[in-house]
Amino acid sequence: MQKYIAVIILVLGTNGCAWLGSAGGIMDRSSQEGKLSKAVSLLKRGNSAAAVAELESVCAGPPVPGVSDEALFRLGLLHLGMDNNTSGRAHAIRDLKRLAKEYPSSPWVPMAANLSKTLEAVDDSHRQRRTFDEREDSLTQENRELKRTSHSLAQKNSELKESNLSLTEESVKLRELVLSLTKENSGLRQSMEKLKTLDLELERKIKH
Repeated sequence: MQKYIAVIILVLGTNGCAWLGSAGGIMDRSSQEGKLSKAVSLLKRGNSAAAVAELESVCAGPPVPGVSDEALFRLGLLHLGMDNNTSGRAHAIRDLKRLAKEYPSSPWVPMAANLSKTLEAVDDSHRQRRTFDEREDSLTQENRELKRTSHSLAQKNSELKESNLSLTEESVKLRELVLSLTKENSGLRQSMEKLKTLDLELERKIKH
């Protein structure tokens, strides 16, 4: 029995220390579990910012299945709740997709996948809404331009009508003037004919 214990100690002394300190080993797991536990405790006390810092430390450290994946899921939820709508969803989607990629067998993956799809659908809806709003603004602007153009054309049409009326009045005056001149010209012709007749009579009298 003592020899058996001695062999175990020897094995731990030669290989165990390396395993304990390797990525994902007992020491890493213990450290990461401690940070995750602290983050959960901070969350319960309402200190979300400090909890995020602890979870980010876990996610940036050596990967420990059962710990790092839970930290990623919790971090995604916190990012979603703490940041503004757009950046919060982007951070959350990034965390959840990393969880699915790095820990595909994690029990948190199904929930993460569903939440990620929902967030992407929300983002897509917001993009469509922005596109719709931009198109609506563009159409509103075009409508304003059309109204201004229509108003301008209406003013020009009114001005043209006034100008046409003025030209019509001037045309009537010109017709009246031409008629008057025609009458005067006719009178002058008649006067000239009379003068010619008198002149001829005068010549005949002189000859006789």
